[in-house]
Amino acid sequence: MELVSLAEHQRRSSPYVSVRQKVVLEQREPLLALADRLREPAPVAIPVVARIALLLSDPLSPVYQGGSHPRGLAEVTVRCLQSLE
Repeated sequence: MELVSLAEHQRRSSPYVSVRQKVVLEQREPLLALADRLREPAPVAIPVVARIALLLSDPLSPVYQGGSHPRGLAEVTVRCLQSLE
């Protein structure tokens, strides 16, 4: 997942937003598990895809500096993974 790679290599995702490296790295395993599951041919519920899309594209997402509270990332990853079980 590109988000995890950005955090691992301490790179910016754009000139306008910075990834919260510590928060993303703390959620590395769940994020990678989500990425792996999305690559599988099994269907994925639309709300899960929507949550992940917002997580990655919204500058107010908890993965970005200045976004919502960082604990929101763990909440989203847990909900998404539970929905995919």
